[in-house]
Amino acid sequence: MMLFAVCAVVYGVLSSYPRELAVYSDELRYLDVARSLLQGRGLRVRNMPSDYQKILYPLCILPALLLKTTAAQITAIGWLNAVYMASAVFPAYALARAMSMNRRRTTFLVGVTAVLPTMSAASTFMSETVFLPLSLWQVYFSCGRCWQSRRPAWAGARRRGRSATCCI
Repeated sequence: MMLFAVCAVVYGVLSSYPRELAVYSDELRYLDVARSLLQGRGLRVRNMPSDYQKILYPLCILPALLLKTTAAQITAIGWLNAVYMASAVFPAYALARAMSMNRRRTTFLVGVTAVLPTMSAASTFMSETVFLPLSLWQVYFSCGRCWQSRRPAWAGARRRGRSATCCI
């Protein structure tokens, strides 16, 4: 928890700088979709109906848009991104525990996750801020049962002629 809090604060401070969203089309698209969803207008980009399918990140930044000023919204989005990125330490810890790593290896794995260069995405308004934590959770829930069992599901798979890549 402490590492999560430290990461969230560090990445939040690093993402708090004056910026203008005028150039990057993806960032503007995410903001447009989030604003239209907040206003109950459905999926709209530049006030035009859209079949835009990437709405997870706009939903993630939606709470920041409840603030009054654009400057406050932009700052809040940076802090939300920092929290989302810092949350990657939780699935990293869960994976280490599922693989029965000792305390030193667990600390190393979670520490490496906390300082990954990918964490710099917290300073952008891009969906990458939710990719790392969600990807790690996907690995955990996909393969966690294999690592937690005493006799992994892939044990003896080659002898039985089955694929060793299927864990569950």
